[in-house]
Amino acid sequence: MIIRFPLKGVNKGLPTVVQNPETTFDALNVRAYDTLDSRLRGGQRPPVDKWGNGTQIGDADQPVVEMCIIQSVR
Repeated sequence: MIIRFPLKGVNKGLPTVVQNPETTFDALNVRAYDTLDSRLRGGQRPPVDKWGNGTQIGDADQPVVEMCIIQSVR
């Protein structure tokens, strides 16, 4: 049995039995491009660093400076 990494990512729009074989229904903390070896083979997503000093955004130490709305038209 050959098991391939789902290079085209997550697809929740179709039932599992009819979706593209290069997609998966569920994936967590992975990405297709492995940066450690610079290869397209699947790899672990690096951890995200905390932003700020841990206080709530909008607090006196981290004021909200700007907000915007982005719309996409297809």
